[in-house]
Amino acid sequence: MEEKLVLEQFEQIYKDTYPKVFKYIICKCSNTEDVNDIIQEVYTEFYKHLVSMRMIENNEAYLIGIASHKVKKYYTVLKRIPIISLFTKTTHDTTLLDNICSEEVIEDVVFSKLIAEKVWEFLKSKGPTTVKVFSLYYQLDITIKEIAEELNLSESKVKNILYRTQKELKENVKKWS
Repeated sequence: MEEKLVLEQFEQIYKDTYPKVFKYIICKCSNTEDVNDIIQEVYTEFYKHLVSMRMIENNEAYLIGIASHKVKKYYTVLKRIPIISLFTKTTHDTTLLDNICSEEVIEDVVFSKLIAEKVWEFLKSKGPTTVKVFSLYYQLDITIKEIAEELNLSESKVKNILYRTQKELKENVKKWS
């Protein structure tokens, strides 16, 4: 019963705080590829804290504190270790495909995934600022003014990045389709 209450409390706190924690982390990360890993570490540590039954006065401030620590730690450790690819071997796991009956569904899923991957690669090729602007604008529905404040950019710069990249994306998606 106690675990269920902690889990329910955690889920509510997660829903309430995720946008601000995500915004903080994406603005502080130099590589947007690291954002999901850091968010996972932040909420894992927070959950462990909740399970230990220690009271927290301000959950959001506590989570931002954890996020700050994790971002600093992540980049300090990252500088010390060489980059090694864990994805050098390819595996052929067809169990998911075996469970899908319709070939049309498979084609749609694969096509959507390929387009999403191309969009993501395109955004990454534009640089970290573009990825941050798009993530804040489309994932968190943050206004252009707020994005400009968070990233220390002018509103016109944010608009320029957003609208120019949207136009280029539309042109490229037509080519990819």
